[in-house]
Amino acid sequence: DPEVARYFGSMFRTMLSLFQATTNGISWAILSDILGRAGWMAQAMLFGYISVMVFAVMNILTAICVTTASKAAEDDLEYTMHRNFAERSNLEADLKSILCGNNEHDSGNIYWSDLQIHLSDPLIKGYFKSLGLEAWHL
Repeated sequence: DPEVARYFGSMFRTMLSLFQATTNGISWAILSDILGRAGWMAQAMLFGYISVMVFAVMNILTAICVTTASKAAEDDLEYTMHRNFAERSNLEADLKSILCGNNEHDSGNIYWSDLQIHLSDPLIKGYFKSLGLEAWHL
């Protein structure tokens, strides 16, 4: 049969035909019809080969996509955590500078009387709110 010889005449032609069937270079239905003339077992082996190759390739591609997405999410989470920590540290430093820098005691501590004066300032209230604190927490 000339079609059998064309697609399966040698090891190289067989491997080329299987590669083409896997990558849509040739329809595997054509190869199935040709192998069907030889028997159902040859056809079943082609179906098995195509199934394994398609599922293996799909699993590899899916794994690559999932790994890439996971890495991107992990990097984004680390960046977000670092940025939040830096912002919180800056807020704390600014708040400490405002609260402790202008008190008459100049000891680095803030006293309740000084804090009560500062709590009437909307800027200080904003700093406390951004840190998740309210005046009644104090």
